[in-house]
Amino acid sequence: MGARLELKWGLVSEQDRIANSADTMLVEEPVTGSKSRSKGNLYLVVVSGKVGGRAREATALVAATINREYYYDESAGIPICLEKAVRAANRKLRGSREGNGLPPGVIGIALAVVRQSELYVATIGDAEAYLVRAARLLMPDQSQLPGIPADDALRVDVWRGELAVGDSLLLVGRNLTQVVGTEELKNAVVTLHPQSAVEHLHHLFVAAGGDGSDAVIALEATEIAASRSERRPIPEPGLVDPYADLPRGPIPGGDSVMGAAGAASAAAKGGAGAVSGAMTGAWDRVIDKLPRRSPSPRRVQSTMSRRETQRRMAIALIGFLAVLLVLGVGIAVFPRGKEDPVVLLSAGEKAYQEAQTGATKGLSLLAGDPLKAQESCSSAWAAISRARDGGVKEDVLRPVEQQITECLDTLYAVKHPKAQQVLPTDDMSPSQLVEGPDRNAFFIDGDTRAVWRVELRSGDAAPVIKERDGRGTGIGVPRLLATGGQDLVVLDDQGNTWRWRRPNVDLALLRQPPDAPVLGDDAKGMEAYLIDADANLYNLYIIDPSDNQIQRYAPELGGSGFSDVTGYLATDNEDVGGFQDMFVDQSLFTLSSENLARHFQGRVQDFELATPPDDADMRPGHDYRFVTEYNDRFYVYDAKWSRVLVFDRATGDYIEQWQTVGRVPPMKDLKGMYLVEPNRKDNPPTLVWLIADGLYQSVLVDDPNGGVLTTPEPVEPDASASPEPQKTKGPKKTKAPA
Repeated sequence: MGARLELKWGLVSEQDRIANSADTMLVEEPVTGSKSRSKGNLYLVVVSGKVGGRAREATALVAATINREYYYDESAGIPICLEKAVRAANRKLRGSREGNGLPPGVIGIALAVVRQSELYVATIGDAEAYLVRAARLLMPDQSQLPGIPADDALRVDVWRGELAVGDSLLLVGRNLTQVVGTEELKNAVVTLHPQSAVEHLHHLFVAAGGDGSDAVIALEATEIAASRSERRPIPEPGLVDPYADLPRGPIPGGDSVMGAAGAASAAAKGGAGAVSGAMTGAWDRVIDKLPRRSPSPRRVQSTMSRRETQRRMAIALIGFLAVLLVLGVGIAVFPRGKEDPVVLLSAGEKAYQEAQTGATKGLSLLAGDPLKAQESCSSAWAAISRARDGGVKEDVLRPVEQQITECLDTLYAVKHPKAQQVLPTDDMSPSQLVEGPDRNAFFIDGDTRAVWRVELRSGDAAPVIKERDGRGTGIGVPRLLATGGQDLVVLDDQGNTWRWRRPNVDLALLRQPPDAPVLGDDAKGMEAYLIDADANLYNLYIIDPSDNQIQRYAPELGGSGFSDVTGYLATDNEDVGGFQDMFVDQSLFTLSSENLARHFQGRVQDFELATPPDDADMRPGHDYRFVTEYNDRFYVYDAKWSRVLVFDRATGDYIEQWQTVGRVPPMKDLKGMYLVEPNRKDNPPTLVWLIADGLYQSVLVDDPNGGVLTTPEPVEPDASASPEPQKTKGPKKTKAPA
């Protein structure tokens, strides 16, 4: 009695296929013995990343060509014949009507040949092969090769291995694998019949919203018993026919004519039987000459031997049951230690494995294919969330999450600067940070009700304007700050505007026109725009939600006050109360929590900032609070994710973003920020930013070490030089926003 492999396979029926799938599946199991022994069974999946009737015809042409060329070619072994068949299909596709217009590499092929226990596998393009052995999903050791159509240098690597009893093989399109997941592939072929497995996988693919390529073939190797009788019955020598001596006369009582006809008929049948027996014997002798494995001899045991064997088996069974009984009693009698509860995390573990695969794949594709790297890492980020919901511990997820973050941050141009603390403000209530006329930092402290000046180079700080400073009753509690030319402009809680120039110039009240509105307590932003540097004349803009308007103050000659005040916005249908900040030059830009709007002559223009690329995965949503501009780029602070986003001023396109990590404190709850222009044009700018615990400055250079807090002085202009009029707000003489 010999043993051999029986192959069971399954594929999705045509009526169950997705309508726009262009894939083709083929199974060829030769019925001719010689072909089966020399070429084996062929299992083939041809997938297409493009949908449509032309692509479906192309995959069918490729499958038919490979099938024909492989079985027709007898010039070499299986690996070489497979490679030649795939190359022939590539040439056929390039020169056919079906291949006209197909992009290079859009068609993938996964094929397998099984000859007895030998397995040959080859894949190119977006098709994959998986071997399931002992409930483990293995992938044959192959390089990822491009698909067809391709040039004549097309490479096909054929992997050779052994197929054992219990092994399963999957030929599947990558599109189905990405939707269903490799864990589902393994579970299906391990627990189900091949046909049921492919139907189950296809159902999962459709239920998950899968579209396009859906080809899959499952193959399982089982063992069957094959019997062949090696001995044919032959006549025993020495036997004598007991009827040989009987007379052979006519049949008593029969008709002589009928007897003759019967005798003739019997003679004819005997002759035909002799010829047939001779041919059968000759064929059997030819079959006997073919090589075959010798069957193991069978032994016939005596009755006493069988009874002895049964007795020993019974004794062994009784002994085994006795051991089980002793162990059971011991477990029940002796106390047991505390057992950890078994937690079922099948969904979470599955998501965790998917995240691991996506992170590894994404990092490997960073340099070669950024688009596919982003798809893989974005899917892995979503899988991390599902794994966390499924109960996977944070310390297990953290390494994979760091890999995904590294991948996506590289793709999204996320950078991390170093920082230097200029002044600690733990015992203050800082707000309203601006760059002063002397290029140093000024902010308002709510606790001391004073305006503080900080030298960026030395860190020296002192209050320069306090409540009740100035003539008369003096200035009230400072609320808003702006810099106009040589002046630091202060708006107090009484609605008055004051100017401060240098420590040796007194604080002066700026005269307002008679029709100036009374600013409410909700005035939330102030900007000055220099229109004449020599005369130190500037327009002043104040966001006034109580009047749903931006008030524009025009200067009078001499700069001692304002000659006129008008509402800048041409319409009253804007939500001024939603404005968070503004920036003024030839145009006026207002920042809301959602976007940045451009105004010209008081009317909104067609302009908006692009949505950051990480909005779809890592950092959904935003909350914009502050905006500043440098070198035709807008720098916008996002309070939701404690970061500074950079956009192109002309188009609003996203460029990059800056975040602090490591020992640098996060930019959480920023109180204000501005950019310092470097001494040299080829140097990066310095970002000065204020949070509750201190004033910081960061040179915008990406730090590969994670932004460790440092003390070296950043690149910034000399603060000890004599103050100069503001030079970054506009030309020397120009017009204010019209």
